[in-house]
Parts: sequence; structure tokens; C-alpha cells
Amino acid sequence: MRKYGKDIYDKFKDKSTDELNTIINNNDRNEYIAEVFTAITDILKERGELENNSKPITEYGNENNNSSENKKTYDDFFNLSENIKLLAISVRTVIKKIGIVGIVYGIINIIIGVYSITINPLNFVILILGGLMVWFGIEAIVKHSLSALKNQVIISVIGLLWDILLLFVNSKITGEYGDGDIKGIGESLIAIIYFSMSYRKLKPFEYTINLTKKKRVEILNGIYKKVIKAKRANNELKLSNGFMRFKDNRAIIIQKIKISGFNTYNSFIIPKENFYNLIKAKKGKKTILSINHPLSIMIYKFKNEKYKFIKTIFPEIKLSEKDQTNKNNLEAKKNDDITLKNNSGKKEKSQKK
Repeated sequence: MRKYGKDIYDKFKDKSTDELNTIINNNDRNEYIAEVFTAITDILKERGELENNSKPITEYGNENNNSSENKKTYDDFFNLSENIKLLAISVRTVIKKIGIVGIVYGIINIIIGVYSITINPLNFVILILGGLMVWFGIEAIVKHSLSALKNQVIISVIGLLWDILLLFVNSKITGEYGDGDIKGIGESLIAIIYFSMSYRKLKPFEYTINLTKKKRVEILNGIYKKVIKAKRANNELKLSNGFMRFKDNRAIIIQKIKISGFNTYNSFIIPKENFYNLIKAKKGKKTILSINHPLSIMIYKFKNEKYKFIKTIFPEIKLSEKDQTNKNNLEAKKNDDITLKNNSGKKEKSQKK
């Protein structure tokens, strides 16, 4: 089923392939980003200009960047416009919290700089770096800017290089390595690892951030707090740090997930046709549901009585005989391809021997 209105489809159907590619390459963003890009994808597929197994144009991050960090590693239903916008709010929240870490780290460096500048005037550099860290931390909080996180990484690297330089300079003067210098290098390394890992994790969502306004972040986080604390309704299932709601052929999950060391509110929608495909295994008295979230892998283990409860209020969609046959044929073909691939691999190994 199309995830966009006919008016959006009609708006782009008469445009040339070059014009459509220009829209994609320029990363034009607006309120209907997911719907627009989904419509363009369908038009290009109809013209045979886009393979059916191509990377979705609505994939998070810069679609022109083919680096490994932008490869699709999440379940398809996260391309729903609702899920993209909900994810944008989570990413904004995480950037804000990382900005607070930057401010704290910057203030610590300012204090160290003020104290150490009386010992060695060269330590004014620490004071400047601390001030810059605070500045970009504030920018991350106010603008929810990924570029601010990138600048925090750069400042941390400069701080490390400065600490290494001071270590060697002081060792030449005193003839030994000071504990304070070594401690400073350790702190800089920790800062580099934290800020660089956080930036790398969030970088693919650089363009997704623009899909929601800053005001919505506080509003939605306030709603999350209230609904999670509320008493669970008959169509809801309690989860760790959240709950799962079943309504209108969709499962809605609202809970806290840990990102860059912070528990962050997050929600997303799973259509019924996708929900039961996420069941990976039944282990003993538990049913395991595995979700490839864009920010992490989420595993849910339900006791059999809870799984029966889910199937009661959220019954599985029964496929027609024709659709079931097609599904079985696709699964059989997939298994045959895997077997063929494994056999060819073994054959190549035996030939090498």
C-alpha cells in the first residue's frame, strides 16, 4: 500500500528521471519527506530506473554517501513517515544530552586551566579549549546540531595533542613524566572515544533531524513520561522501561532505550503484517521478538501466557491460500540460494587445497 497521497504522486509522475534524481541528490526536505521520497521511489521503479532491491531513498542519512555507516541495517517498517519523525525526536534528545556532557567536560577544563596557568602560562590553551567545549555544548543543546558534536571531537583531539606535547616538554625540564600530564592524556582519550562514538552513531541521521521542530521534542518527551507512568489499559502490555500498545492493526512501542550512555524515550510503530515476522524463535517457555532498530537491536522475551495475550488482542493476519503459496515458494527459493552459496564456497575451498 502506498504511504503517500495521490496528489503527491501526481505532482512528480510527469517529471523526467533527471529531475527526480536532482530532487534526491539535493536532499530537498519538507514536512512530507517520507511520502515524497517514497512516491519518487515508486515512480523510478515503474520506469525501470530503480531496482526493487535498491536502498530506500527514505533511508536515514545522506543518500549520496555510500559509506558503510549509512548502509541499511534496520527493519523496513522504520521507513514509515511516522517512525522517521519519531526517530528524529529521539536523535534530537540524545544530541541535547551529549551537549550537557560537553559543557561539564568544558567547565572541568576551564577550572584546570585557571589553576594550571599560574604554574605555566602555556596552559592558557587548556582554558581556551575548555571554553570552546562549553560553547559547542551549548550549541548542541540549543540547536540540536550534529556539527557541534563533530567540533567537540575535534577539540578533544587537539586537547590530547596538547597534553602529549606538555608531557614531553615537562619531562625535558624535570627529567620525569608527571602524573598530572599522564592523567590529562587519559581524560582526553576518554573524551575522544565518547564524543567520536556518539557522533558516528548519530551521523547517519543528520538529515532526519530536520523532520521535527525543536518544540516537539519537549512536548513529546513530556507525553512519554505521563503515558509510561499511567496504568496499563486492556490493549497494552508492560515492558521494561515502557509498554506495547495494540490498536488499529498496529503495535506501538513506547519505552526508554540507552543511547550514548543516556536512557532516552523512544517510540515506533509496527504494522501487523510486520509484527509476526519479527518472531525469531521460541525458547522453552518464552517467545523471542527481535527488532532491528536504527539505533540498536532490541530483543523482547515474552512468556507464553503473554504471547497468548498478544495473539488474542492482536490476531495474526491469515494469508490467502495463494499468498501463502507464494510466501512458501519465496522461502524455499531463499533456502535454495543459501544452500547453493554454501556449496559453491565449499567447492572453492576444496579447489584451493
